[in-house]
Amino acid sequence: MIELPASPADLGLEGFPEWRQHQREITQDLLEAFDTHDVFLLDAPTGSGKTIIGAAAARGLGGPALYLSHTILLQRQQLDTLPGAVTVTGRANHPCFQPIAQEFGLMADNADCPCEFAAPEEDGGCPYYGQWFKALGSRDVVLNYAFMVRVVKANGLRVADGYGTLTNNVIENPFVGRRLMVCDEGHNLEQALLAADAVEVEAEVLRRL
Repeated sequence: MIELPASPADLGLEGFPEWRQHQREITQDLLEAFDTHDVFLLDAPTGSGKTIIGAAAARGLGGPALYLSHTILLQRQQLDTLPGAVTVTGRANHPCFQPIAQEFGLMADNADCPCEFAAPEEDGGCPYYGQWFKALGSRDVVLNYAFMVRVVKANGLRVADGYGTLTNNVIENPFVGRRLMVCDEGHNLEQALLAADAVEVEAEVLRRL
């Protein structure tokens, strides 16, 4: 049986020197239940420390975790709570480093990727690809639902030559194969999954058929 330590800080969750009421008991119950179950629903009020419960469970299981949320505010809260956690966002949030793109102020979603800048940021790579490399080595990764449903299906990501982990120019998907996935406000997950594969047809198009 996995026995939790005296405080979240003992699990590497800095800034949390003691458990809140019921946190340790709930986390302990989750860990024991993993022997026979894979999916759990935790219904707890705002401020009860659900992020810490999820993080403690992931550390108790001894593996990396993926944290999902619906809003930017919740993502920031998760990043503030989890030491060393990283987030990955879409191309539209990051500038392209290619000279022609820099000249016109283009973002990565309007660029021809991958290119020589599809590398870790410490090697001069652009922010979009840099975050993927950071996620490869991070125990905790935070994503929003909309982005997750697009990227979790990918087998890998093409990068600049010489930086691949699967092949010379392909890195593994850092979001799959994690020991635990924590879905904050999980009722939003269904809509995100449906929207990912939805096909919208305008009424005018239907009338023409």
